[in-house]
Amino acid sequence: MKPTKKDQIADAAMPLFLSNGFKGTSIDMVVKASGVSKPTVYNHFPDKATVMDFVMTRWLSSVDPLSLDTQFLGTQDALIDALTASIFSPEAFKLYRLVLAEGWRFPVARQAFFQQFEQTCRQTVSRWAMERGVEEQQAQAVYSDFVLARLWAT
Repeated sequence: MKPTKKDQIADAAMPLFLSNGFKGTSIDMVVKASGVSKPTVYNHFPDKATVMDFVMTRWLSSVDPLSLDTQFLGTQDALIDALTASIFSPEAFKLYRLVLAEGWRFPVARQAFFQQFEQTCRQTVSRWAMERGVEEQQAQAVYSDFVLARLWAT
């Protein structure tokens, strides 16, 4: 099935946002990368924040933090390994950095990210802790350390 123009625009915009930031990505850059005309972009998206909203919606639909099967994870290291393998791709951390740095510029997408991704990841960690009799605060601290360490990594 051929992607829609809207999908084509979003596919081109995502790597631009991740590499240049939100402010550093112009609609002209999106036009050039997507191979569509500027009127086509504006026909689908009234502004750059709306492009980001759609990009975020698509990305969030492609990841499922609840799909992490915590039943087979024994240690905290195993939990971190599973999070890294299944949920926290390099792309996820780039997006996380973008949301933290410039999320105020695209509040709808920022809110969606924290509600549908970050909170769900934290719920997964809580579920993991509960299933193992691990103190939830300790598991959340491990998760926070994991996220912060990777956000600071180059």
